[in-house]
Amino acid sequence: MGYIEDAERLIEHVKQIKQTGAGATQGQADPPADIGIFANGYPEWVQDDGLEPLNHIYYYPKTGIVYQCINPIQRYAHYTPDVATNNYNPYPEPDADGVFPYVYGMGVKIGMRERDPNGKVYVAIQAMTKQLNPPSELAAIFQIEG
Repeated sequence: MGYIEDAERLIEHVKQIKQTGAGATQGQADPPADIGIFANGYPEWVQDDGLEPLNHIYYYPKTGIVYQCINPIQRYAHYTPDVATNNYNPYPEPDADGVFPYVYGMGVKIGMRERDPNGKVYVAIQAMTKQLNPPSELAAIFQIEG
């Protein structure tokens, strides 16, 4: 095989891994804080006026973030996952270096690397379920990397 075929095969393999990871975490009441890595493996959130199933996980293409329903809500256009923050937990996707962007309300696990809005990378030394402040404001939870 040539390198182009190898690259295509690797890309297909990664897609399968994301599908498998998303399937394994779907519907869990307390999924790991880093499930955003499987972002494209989850079904897309759509506004269809239906009732959102509790603990169901969706990918929302507008934000590029995975969201889990934590309180039942109708899927209305004005109650999108990024707006109805009391009803959804966000799970952002990490960058190529494994660093997660800070997103209001996200969960954090020990060892998770997160980029603060100031551009610096922090490492979680404690876990938390709903992070409301950026890592630079949470000295008990994060240490600056380096």
